[in-house]
Amino acid sequence: MSVAPSLFQEGWLAESVRVTFFVHPNTARLSGLADLFGMQPDQINDRPIEAIHQEVASYDKGILILVQAPGRVDLIYSANQRPGLAPLLHVGPLEDAFIRCSKMGELICEKIGPVTRIAIAPIAIQQVKNEPKSTELILRYFPELPVDPTTDLDVVWQFTRRRDATSFKGRINHVCRWQAHQTQLVAALPPAPVFSPPVDAVTVTFVRVEFDVNTLLDNPAAQLGPNRALIYQEIKERTSAVLEGSDL
Repeated sequence: MSVAPSLFQEGWLAESVRVTFFVHPNTARLSGLADLFGMQPDQINDRPIEAIHQEVASYDKGILILVQAPGRVDLIYSANQRPGLAPLLHVGPLEDAFIRCSKMGELICEKIGPVTRIAIAPIAIQQVKNEPKSTELILRYFPELPVDPTTDLDVVWQFTRRRDATSFKGRINHVCRWQAHQTQLVAALPPAPVFSPPVDAVTVTFVRVEFDVNTLLDNPAAQLGPNRALIYQEIKERTSAVLEGSDL
C-alpha cells in the first residue's frame, strides 16, 4: 500500500464535512442542536409531510446543520453560502474541520437509536494557478494516472476501495472522486439608481475531492449493534488514514 502526500499538510481546505447515521424509519427524533451541543439554532425548517426536520446554527468559520429525515440523520459542518465572501467557500483547514465534525458525531452516536450504517464524508478543495496545475496536483497523489498536464484538462478520477472491517462483520467502503474545476466568479454589486460599471469576472481554478467512508454489512438488514461506538471510531480512523495519505 503506497503512501500519498497528506491532505492535512498540503494546504487543503474543507468545503464541508458530513457525518451520517442511517437508522430505521420509525426511529425517534434526536434532541436538537441546543441539547446536543449547546448551540441555539439560527434557523429551524420543518417539512411535516416528508417528516424532515432541519436546524442550522452559526459555528466557528461556517454553519452546523442537523438534518433528521426518515432513515437517516446528517450532521454537516459547512461553509456559509453567502455570496462574495471568498473565491472558494470553505470552513478552514481540512484537518481542523474533520476533527471538529467527527468529534461531534461521537455524541450523536451515543444518543441515536438503532443504526444500520455509518458514513463520514469530507469534501476538500485546493485552489491552483491554472488548469495544468490542477492536473499536476491530482498526479501528485496518483502518479500512475495516464494523463499529461500539458494536454489533459478537466480530469476526473473516481474509485471505490473496500477494506475488511475489524469492529463488525463486513467491509468498509472508501468512495473517492477527484475533479479539476474552473469557474468564473462575478462580485454581486448593490443595485445602483442609474448605472453600474461592468465587473470583470474572476477565473478560479481548483481541485475538489469528495470522500465518503462508510460501513458495508455482510447482512444489509442487520443493525450495527451495541458496539456501534467502536464501529464509529473505526470509520473515523479509516477516514483519517485516507486524508493523511496512508490509505488513499
